[in-house]
Formats: sequence, structure tokens, C-alpha cells
Amino acid sequence: MMLFVTVTDLLDGYRKFYLSSKIEEYTCIGADSSFSISFKKANGNNISVEAGGEFLCEVNKNLLAKSIFEASSNFINRYINKLSKDDPVAEDLITFFFRFQRIL
Repeated sequence: MMLFVTVTDLLDGYRKFYLSSKIEEYTCIGADSSFSISFKKANGNNISVEAGGEFLCEVNKNLLAKSIFEASSNFINRYINKLSKDDPVAEDLITFFFRFQRIL
């Protein structure tokens, strides 16, 4: 899976889903793989999470956002140096990471 692209998509897609009252579902599909994870708005501020069509859990949307942010931060801190600084993939990842941070 192209993880840098997928993490970027997750950050951007979940942020839009989180902020929109019109978007009821968001699915992140792993670039160059068959992995997918879906987020559906549930009761109140909860999000239903499914992977591969199977229910995983229901979680508060703010807690999920914080978890995505922390996991993305750990990923970036550990692996961003594997890309050259002028790589557009790195630039996109950092841009969407900081956009995502604004919803917290």
C-alpha cells in the first residue's frame, strides 16, 4: 500500500466528513491495495467504523479525530525522512496534517 498517499487521503477525507453536516459516510481506500475503512455518522456525535464491510466499533467523533491525528503524527515523525523534502507527496502529507490539526 502506498502509505503516504493513504494517510494523506485519510486526513483530508475524515476532516471533510467531520466538518460537513451533509456528508454521512466516508470511506478511505488504501492506495494500491484492497484495504478500506469506512466511517458513518451514528447517533449524536458518534461514528460507526467498519473495515472490509465488517463493523468494528462506534466511537465519539472527537476521540476518533484525536486518534487519527496522533497516529498520523507518529507515522510522519517516524517515516517522513524516507522522502526527499521536495517530494510532492511529503508536501501534501504535511499540508493536510496541519489542516486536520485545526479541527481538534
